[in-house]
Amino acid sequence: MSQLKLIITGSFLLAALVLCELACSSNGFAEPTPYPPDQFGTYSVGLREFDFYDSQRQRSVFTKVWYPAKKPPRSADPFFYLELLEGQAYQDLELDKSGAPYPLVLFSHGNQGLGMQSFSLTEHLASHGFVVVAPNHEGNTIFDNPSDEEVAQISLDRPLDIVYAMEQIISMNAQSENDFHAVIDLEAIGISGHSFGGYTTILLAGADVDVSAAQDRCDAGIPGDIFCPYLVYWDSEENVKRPEGAAVF
Repeated sequence: MSQLKLIITGSFLLAALVLCELACSSNGFAEPTPYPPDQFGTYSVGLREFDFYDSQRQRSVFTKVWYPAKKPPRSADPFFYLELLEGQAYQDLELDKSGAPYPLVLFSHGNQGLGMQSFSLTEHLASHGFVVVAPNHEGNTIFDNPSDEEVAQISLDRPLDIVYAMEQIISMNAQSENDFHAVIDLEAIGISGHSFGGYTTILLAGADVDVSAAQDRCDAGIPGDIFCPYLVYWDSEENVKRPEGAAVF
């Protein structure tokens, strides 16, 4: 994928990007699907939670993982998100490895959201044979009220959260004693995001944020640029780029 030069100045981007390698043929067109994409897939969906901790950044990266699973027992109850919203996933179901390795999709939630916020999407993908990994972005969840300066730092932390969560699941994939061993197709990794997660997605896809140009745009008073209050905390001498370790996207 070619590098993108991106000027971020205002609205959080509403975007969802899954790299073409996941769903496209070599000529760029989607291969026929074995079943309609608007219908739940053939796999049951399992859900596991991991309390990852990035010691280098001293930052929690609590993460939910949805995956193709074997059928739940009749006595099992579906997972209730926030103990309120009934989903179609079942916690800690046994992995169905019959179709492994599966493509991996990372999901970045919106501003003051949660990794589970789009569970209808993440469950749907898992039912069609994807493993979906969605971390919470600490300090930017529904339970937080960050200042403008904190959001400016969160903008830099978000891509690193995704990379860290990805590294953990890939590490699990390599461990022969782990349930997730050999489950992930390392040649088929993509990312998606909602709103602020769209910014996270595009940056990880290779965007280059020209901070100085963005600040100039804000100084010019372009209406609707809600990102402007945060840009003043970014160094105008350095562009914001995809972090190391994210070249897989």
